[in-house]
Amino acid sequence: MASWANPDEGLCSECGHANSRQWILCDKCGARLPWAPPEAPKLKAHEMTPEQLAAVYGKVQPKEPFFLFLPENQLVLRALIFVILFLGLLAEAWLHLF
Repeated sequence: MASWANPDEGLCSECGHANSRQWILCDKCGARLPWAPPEAPKLKAHEMTPEQLAAVYGKVQPKEPFFLFLPENQLVLRALIFVILFLGLLAEAWLHLF
């Protein structure tokens, strides 16, 4: 490396182009720079352990059912269905009367 070169730059081992140390690929030829971190092995989701999955995707919260479908809200759900049906029948009767 020449004495005038920026210390934050390094030379590509393929073409000798000066690149920033923050870059992974050479700006000129596209080769992987020697100071770049090694490529991580590409595992498929079914090959990963639960710990690896949590590290990659984060902790997944289990989905809960919609609150009206919970057992303690069955009465509310039934009342809501009744009101909707009743209003539909009331509207139908209103149309037949007038």
